Amino acid sequence: MRISRGLTSITKRDFYNLFHRAWKDSITPANILTLFNKCGIHPFNPNRVLNRFDDKTTERPSSSDSSTSVLSAGDWRKIERLLHEADDNIYDKKDAALSQALHSMSVETTLLRHENNQLKKALINEKKRRQSRRPLLLEQLADYHGGVIWYSPRKVQEARDLQAQKDEEKKQKEEAKQASRLLKEQQKKEKQIQAEERQRTRQIVREKKLEIEAQKRAQRKAKKEALEVYLFFKGHARGFGAR
Repeated sequence: MRISRGLTSITKRDFYNLFHRAWKDSITPANILTLFNKCGIHPFNPNRVLNRFDDKTTERPSSSDSSTSVLSAGDWRKIERLLHEADDNIYDKKDAALSQALHSMSVETTLLRHENNQLKKALINEKKRRQSRRPLLLEQLADYHGGVIWYSPRKVQEARDLQAQKDEEKKQKEEAKQASRLLKEQQKKEKQIQAEERQRTRQIVREKKLEIEAQKRAQRKAKKEALEVYLFFKGHARGFGAR
């Protein structure tokens, strides 16, 4: 609830696990003894709270000029140092007001960034919760007669693990079906390509046969015409011989 800034409520199924984990993590002698130290109350250190909001994972672009060429909102100390270097009169009221304004804007920006990250986590948590609103696979007792049944956290966790296992099996089956469907489509495309290839081959063979037949007809026609010419000249030659 702290991370989600009160936008996410705690349901009955969340309470025990959260409470038990929080109790084990918080109620320890070390935590009790260091409570005031972490808050910065004793020893007095007001920066302890502000330092917790610093985003140390933020990547900054490199610069070949100097380390102060790129400054973010969290670098208010560097900004203030540059301000003091630019103006030696640090006790001037205008300089003090400007320094305070820079400090306030830096803290406000850091807090807003932290709040934004918390709201993102709250949205993710709500999305997961809406997706998981399904009855747990809790086993009914053999002597159940409609009364109240107490399921221990271990039983609830086993039911959740069983549901997660079933979801994973369902996901694997869907992926297997998808893979099988893709394989069938691929095989169908390959068969279609093979059929088209066979059809083209048959067309080429058919065209080749037609070409050969046309050549043979042309040869027969040429032989016939040659024979007719031969017989024609032969008949005329005999007529000249008889004369």
